[in-house]
Amino acid sequence: MKQLIIDEITGRLKALQIPYALSGDSVTVGTEFVEIGESSDLKKVRYDLTITVDETSRSVVVYVSTVDKYIITADGTLPPGESGKPAHVFRKVKHIMIGPDGESTLVTLDLADIPNTAKACAVRYGWKFSTVLNMSKKPPVLLSASERVKELRINEDMDLSDVYGLVDELTVPKRPRRKKGGFFSRLFRRKK
Repeated sequence: MKQLIIDEITGRLKALQIPYALSGDSVTVGTEFVEIGESSDLKKVRYDLTITVDETSRSVVVYVSTVDKYIITADGTLPPGESGKPAHVFRKVKHIMIGPDGESTLVTLDLADIPNTAKACAVRYGWKFSTVLNMSKKPPVLLSASERVKELRINEDMDLSDVYGLVDELTVPKRPRRKKGGFFSRLFRRKK
């Protein structure tokens, strides 16, 4: 089942002639496209995509990131020096495809096409699907549950007697007792 999903995703990438790397359960894309903006700004779009297929949890996780770099602005001035995070991750960009006869054509490509293909595969086979836009807030499932258990398993040959001895010596200090009532009840208390 996992291999069917990976084959369908890589087949779509081959059809679009987008270079990708396949490592284990993950398909990774790191390439650049050209975007011509509404005001005819010319930008390079750095597109990073990682699709992870986890068979134990039956889930497909997609991490997407794009960074814009201006080539030339609409008024002909030099572009700003820094790269910027775009307002829209999924948008239409230009991509050069080379036909079997060797001729190249400029094709408009929707950046949401590949994540949508992964989502369609996951739904078709009854798997869960999620998209991650920020790795620091919610990292994708890169390890299967069985690999996590192997990492957490303690080696039985280890001598943990000194660690357990430290636990017995530690005492937890008692917290002082709180006053009854909150701030306002103490502030507006009736006088006797």
